[in-house]
Amino acid sequence: MTQPSVANGERRDHSAGSRAALLLVAAGVAVTLVGALPIAAGLLAAPSLAVICRPLHRRLATHVGAHGAAVVVLLIVWIVLVVPSVWLAKMAIQQVPDAVKSLHHGADLLRAMPGPLASVNADTVVARIGAKSVGWISAAVGPAAGSIAHAIADLSIALLGAYFLIVSDDAAWRAVRRWLPFSPAGSDELRDTFTDATRGTLLGTIASAVLQGASIGVGFRLIGSSAPAFWGAVGGFATLIPVVGNAVVWVPAVIASLLHREYGAALMMIAFGKLVPAILNQVVRVSISRRVGNMHPMITLLGALIGVRLVGAVGVLIGPAFVQCSIALIHLYEREYGLPWATAKVE
Repeated sequence: MTQPSVANGERRDHSAGSRAALLLVAAGVAVTLVGALPIAAGLLAAPSLAVICRPLHRRLATHVGAHGAAVVVLLIVWIVLVVPSVWLAKMAIQQVPDAVKSLHHGADLLRAMPGPLASVNADTVVARIGAKSVGWISAAVGPAAGSIAHAIADLSIALLGAYFLIVSDDAAWRAVRRWLPFSPAGSDELRDTFTDATRGTLLGTIASAVLQGASIGVGFRLIGSSAPAFWGAVGGFATLIPVVGNAVVWVPAVIASLLHREYGAALMMIAFGKLVPAILNQVVRVSISRRVGNMHPMITLLGALIGVRLVGAVGVLIGPAFVQCSIALIHLYEREYGLPWATAKVE
């Protein structure tokens, strides 16, 4: 007669221990997540980077081994990311004298205009703008240095995380799949969705950025710019900015052309800065995202906006994949568990 009560007591103790252990696990996970928030961009970029690099890694692994291939692949990624950034920074510094000349010339144009602006003293305008520019530069140096340091830290974390994910091959995924509340086939389907969405987003974004940057560079070349390659590269990188995009490059060029009364040059920049890139973006980026990642253009836009809001610039690449996976999770839950409200209606 006492055995059932003892068994019940053991079950109660086990249940209480299970709840306490679950609370400890939840507390540990919560503390880890809060601590990882400052480096979230690097941590989220690591799986995407591993997915992108894995095909090349598998080809090289047969020649230099898994670890050597991972080092080579990530070194290539580092070069691809860092070298263009250094080149852009160098070119930006070289453009400072030209910017100063343009400032003087713009002030002269303001003084030459009829009406109230005719009395504007060019030297006064330049001096005032120069003084304000010094203040802007000094105020921006600190945040800019912090942003660069943060970007370097995120890149280091992403590369380190991608290294371990690449080397482990499917072992890391099998460890994660054990904790997913779906069937193995459903979990693998979710992984495939993430892989396709990541590759589609990356290929579409890079192809579109390169072609749009080339179009902008051609536009600057046609209007007689001294550094069309630089402005084309800046325009290509600017396409990663959601909503605004490369307008931050070609709109000032149009305004400057209008101030110089070069209306043909303004129309040329509108054509090669806005019209041609818009067509290229629709044809290239949307088609690649749909064909490779099976993503609707709205998902790409929404994912980029959400990603940038949460983790910064890297969110342009990883945001669409996470939105696509969220939609896939809904469909997977419905297929394997059904909809609770639909079951209630049937009953």
